[in-house]
Amino acid sequence: MRHKQRASTIWDFEHLILERFPGIYKAKCISHTDFDSELAPGSVLVILIPLLDKTNALYPYQPAVDQAMLKSVHNYLKPLCSPFVDLLVANPLYEEIRIEISVVLHQGFDAGFYALQLDLDLKNLLAPWAFGQASELSFGGKIHRSTVLNFVEERPYVDYITAFKWARLVDGAVIGQDPEELAPTSARSIFVPHPNHDVTIVTPTGGVP
Repeated sequence: MRHKQRASTIWDFEHLILERFPGIYKAKCISHTDFDSELAPGSVLVILIPLLDKTNALYPYQPAVDQAMLKSVHNYLKPLCSPFVDLLVANPLYEEIRIEISVVLHQGFDAGFYALQLDLDLKNLLAPWAFGQASELSFGGKIHRSTVLNFVEERPYVDYITAFKWARLVDGAVIGQDPEELAPTSARSIFVPHPNHDVTIVTPTGGVP
């Protein structure tokens, strides 16, 4: 085995976990990092994501392992790494994206139904892995405003967009004011959709149908 049952490199940490714990979908090891800083020499932060089909079906956008699993992984890795390493094991930091959007529908499309459909489509865009699609849940990565706008304009029921704002929320607090792009705040962050986007259907004259 490449790691020889020792956790010396990032690759070692991640593959030791995946080999030992079949319920883990992905492990990310971040060196020189603790819960408060990415400039913490001697600390190693290991982030775990469970198998996506084991995620809570009531709220699938923030898959997390329980405290027992976090402790089990820590206890398994600790004897395998240097005694000078401050080992931390945690769930990802999920950063929610909340969208406020107003659109005009093509003629003949029901406003109530397609407001719900657009909300669902936006969630699908931001978290396709939560809808059973062959898309990998990944850390980091910027999201551009134009990407979301183009996606909405391509929906077959949308005629055009009249207003758009978005925000990133971390632990319920809004970070930034309607930027052109969103970038995660840390290496342990994953973007996920807010449970409730603000979708408004308007008429071509500006009123609400």
